[in-house]
Amino acid sequence: MKFEKHITKFEVHNQCFLLEDLNGVAQNLNLPSDQIFVACENKIYPASIRDFYVNGKFKTGIYFDHEEGHTSDFFFDIAVTEGRRAIITYEGKTHQDRPLIDIVVYVLTKS
Repeated sequence: MKFEKHITKFEVHNQCFLLEDLNGVAQNLNLPSDQIFVACENKIYPASIRDFYVNGKFKTGIYFDHEEGHTSDFFFDIAVTEGRRAIITYEGKTHQDRPLIDIVVYVLTKS
């Protein structure tokens, strides 16, 4: 599965990626575990799948552990900010027996 999405203010604040595409359509990754790893820029980060309550609805997303008031390693290393885009790919690969999801975060530029 592969889809692209905008990064929202909610996601930056909660240090997560909601599993919905550019059109806001929910994407179901059908993962065998809630505990996952995310690969990005040759590093691997622990994460989990959980539900978030957003505008009166529950939405599933990828959550990166962090202490209150601190930025998760993933969001810090990749310098994630609102308005960027992410490409999320899951090909059934694993790392240490957990599902491995690839995420590429990039900035839109005008040509």
